[in-house]
Amino acid sequence: MEDLKKSLLADMRKMLKETQTETQKEVKKDYKEIKDEMKALKTDIRKIKEELMREVKEMVKTMMNEWKTDIEEDIHTQLIEVTDKIAGMERMMEEMMDAKIEARLSPMSTVLDQQNDTIKELTDVALTTARENEKINEENKRLSELVRKINEKCIDLEGRQRRKNLRIVGLSEGREGNHDPRKFFAKLLKDILDLDQEPLLGRAHRALRPASRSGAPPRQVIVKVVYDGVFEDMMKIIIRKRNLKYEGDNISIFRDYPAEVAKRRALFTETRRILRDIKGIKEIRYGLVYPAILRVTYEKKDLRFTKHTAALEFARKIQKKAEEGEEGEAEEEGADPTGVIDG
Repeated sequence: MEDLKKSLLADMRKMLKETQTETQKEVKKDYKEIKDEMKALKTDIRKIKEELMREVKEMVKTMMNEWKTDIEEDIHTQLIEVTDKIAGMERMMEEMMDAKIEARLSPMSTVLDQQNDTIKELTDVALTTARENEKINEENKRLSELVRKINEKCIDLEGRQRRKNLRIVGLSEGREGNHDPRKFFAKLLKDILDLDQEPLLGRAHRALRPASRSGAPPRQVIVKVVYDGVFEDMMKIIIRKRNLKYEGDNISIFRDYPAEVAKRRALFTETRRILRDIKGIKEIRYGLVYPAILRVTYEKKDLRFTKHTAALEFARKIQKKAEEGEEGEAEEEGADPTGVIDG
């Protein structure tokens, strides 16, 4: 009996195990089938979802387009209505403004017409005044040129009146004492210039101003020589002589020029100083010609300068050339009608 029980139990276990194995295989097979069906179902669901989304989007898009069209039509209709209303209001405002402007401009137009007439009259007056001013300007130019010529003639006449005058500078006040001025200064000129005889003087006097105070420069003496030949001889001696003295006073004697001529000649002082101090340049001579023309003879050329600026530039070029030790031809810039006249 025991063996039979064991045999039965073994068979039952074997059967149970086989049944369990077959059941597991079937379960696995069913699970796989179910899994494949679930996967296919998911795929179908995704496709259905995508189709639904596309349909929904198309529906939404269609609805939006319909709404947009409706809204645009409504807006367009309302805009037309608003535009018509605004245009009507603008027309009404323009009519009102035109009426008000017309009412205000009517008196102003009258005033403007009057002002236009006044402006026309003023324009005519201005044109007439301009023409008269042109004539006046032309007359002023003519008169200015005439005054210039008269001034030059006056200077020339003054120079001619003074052409035999000498100015004695540096003679102490009171040297002449109570003597006749003409005789005293005639003797003074004879002594300091070593003349053979006393020159005949037409007049002799101090500068016509109050006597100089103590320590101030003495007044100059003006003497007029009667004879031209005697005057020119005296000038030649004065040019040659240096360091003139009279009883301890250092004396200088110059031609008596008009004030304007003296100013013009003084402008050439720096140029003359440069020309005087130049060394190393041969055949250079210079001198002031009346009224105020610097004449320079250089390298067989005779140059005349009427403007001191051109003369000074020319002198500096020669000075520079002398300093560099050159002997070539100096450039003559400034030798034009504005400053230099070639002789």
